[in-house]
Amino acid sequence: MTTLPAPFIANGVVSAWEAEYPSATFSGIVGDVAHQRTGGYHISIEDQSSTNYSVVRPDDKAPPGDWSRKHATALDMSMAKADMVKSTRRWMVVWSDRTDPRRIYFNGFNGWTGSGNAQRWDFVTNTVQTSTNDHQWHQHTEKRRKYWNDPKADRAMISIARGETKEQWLASEAGGGGDEMYAKYGDGNGEQPPSRNVKTLQNKLLLLNPACLPQFGADGGYGDETAAAFVAEVPGVGDGKSYDEVTIPLMDKEYARRFGTGSGSGGLVQHTHSISSQPVSVTVSGSGTGSLTGVTGGAVTS
Repeated sequence: MTTLPAPFIANGVVSAWEAEYPSATFSGIVGDVAHQRTGGYHISIEDQSSTNYSVVRPDDKAPPGDWSRKHATALDMSMAKADMVKSTRRWMVVWSDRTDPRRIYFNGFNGWTGSGNAQRWDFVTNTVQTSTNDHQWHQHTEKRRKYWNDPKADRAMISIARGETKEQWLASEAGGGGDEMYAKYGDGNGEQPPSRNVKTLQNKLLLLNPACLPQFGADGGYGDETAAAFVAEVPGVGDGKSYDEVTIPLMDKEYARRFGTGSGSGGLVQHTHSISSQPVSVTVSGSGTGSLTGVTGGAVTS
């Protein structure tokens, strides 16, 4: 199997999600050989059947599309109930607004509103269907394969996860985009309000070393302690005073190196997928625990 992970880690999606939701844990991107049998967005185009639900829609099928045939484009994030409900409802807002431009990047997501069964929201068909209840504790989100390495698509994912409105998204992108993920020395200090982007950096540093911010912790202020911790924990970040398009990939590369996530080479997590209600046991590489799947018209929606 040749499936590679889409750059959710390098583009800061995982770290932003974990910073936004206290209980969030990255659960995986790339499926293993057993998962390949059922297909889906955790598996590349070339590693599965040409009739699988994840490779037949216009923004997924290649050829004729010229996007990658080697990359998985689904992201799984495990969360406690309160965070699962919050995340699901934020994604539901965007799913419900047919004029929201962020919708174009996504095929669908599986989540839970806190009661009843977990569900699947499809951005292409604008339908909602029952999913399997393992999605009561982890959200599965599918990026259309056309946008497998599009930074704007990943910024849209971060924006939705953060609960930003359509208007906030449009204003941010009009201002150049991308910068909403960045932070620099001095942000969130003094009279400024705490910076959410600085907290993203600080929480990521604390995952690398829980003792690296002993005085202030993740307070949203980018000062000497944060810069020093950045230098100490992540090779190649210079003076540690910029969290940007250069240093974010270095941070996430170091996170992946230490914890083995995002590359398909991490610990194996047991999952159960269903095809027309027939269970199939599979494993998916990642650092979370549990299972991830749903059923939509007999097709696996993992």
